[in-house]
Amino acid sequence: MNARYTELRGRATKSGADVVASSRMARRTIPLLAILAGISLVAVACATAVDGTPTKRIPREAPIDLEPPDPPTLEAGVVDDDSGVFAPSRPREAGAPTDASVVDAGIAPNCPNYLAGSLRVDELMIASRDGSGDKGEWVELRNYASCTVLLDGLVVRSPRGTGLDQASLTGISLAPGESVLIANTLVPVDNHFLPGRVRAFVATTAPASDAGAAATADALKNDGDTIEIVRVGGPDVVLERFSYPKFANLPRAVSLAFPNDCEESARLDFARWSTSARSWTFGFSGTPNAPNDDVTCR
Repeated sequence: MNARYTELRGRATKSGADVVASSRMARRTIPLLAILAGISLVAVACATAVDGTPTKRIPREAPIDLEPPDPPTLEAGVVDDDSGVFAPSRPREAGAPTDASVVDAGIAPNCPNYLAGSLRVDELMIASRDGSGDKGEWVELRNYASCTVLLDGLVVRSPRGTGLDQASLTGISLAPGESVLIANTLVPVDNHFLPGRVRAFVATTAPASDAGAAATADALKNDGDTIEIVRVGGPDVVLERFSYPKFANLPRAVSLAFPNDCEESARLDFARWSTSARSWTFGFSGTPNAPNDDVTCR
């Protein structure tokens, strides 16, 4: 009986050692198995839809193009035979070159006399609002000569039926690149607070239906007009003449500008002009008495 006890005791002792070793192994193995099992469950959940159907791998979409689209191309069919068309606003990209010919490089000598092509129409506000009696119209004249132009004895004229609207330029001198605005009125609230040098059109010989010479100027016609720079004080001499057609897509409260980077030969091609992209006062876009560097030529 003692021998059996010893044998059994030996077996018990041996079995106890095995149990201790197995317990230690189990404490190491169970956490690893739990981690692997958890990873497997997550993988299955990610690969399986709610209804138990495996989902398909959806390829990543192409990156979204954040560049603004080009302005819409105007259809030729919307223009009448006697009408013009110009492009919508073409904002100039930052860093794009401007026309160095109108940049004032310093003090310039006076021109000995008026040089043909010195004063050019650079910008027009043809319609600042709908309807007749628009007081917010204006035209910008810029000096493209390399010398300072003295404007004594010069007037700007715009036909008005059987009469005309006229503004005197006497007393003004423009250095290279400088400009002057000819507006319907000098009243800031009516001309929408035009900055810089401004002269006003006066209806000097208006038709009788417009109450004679006291009539309010309405210089720039929506259906096309002509602007002349004339030397007076003797026989009238037309120095410059600029005509624009009836535009099929004429906006309101937005000026029509000749971009700085357009070549001079394109000045009479109104498809190369652009509606202004910059606002000088609330609700009105244009660059009065400033370079037209907010738009680009195309």
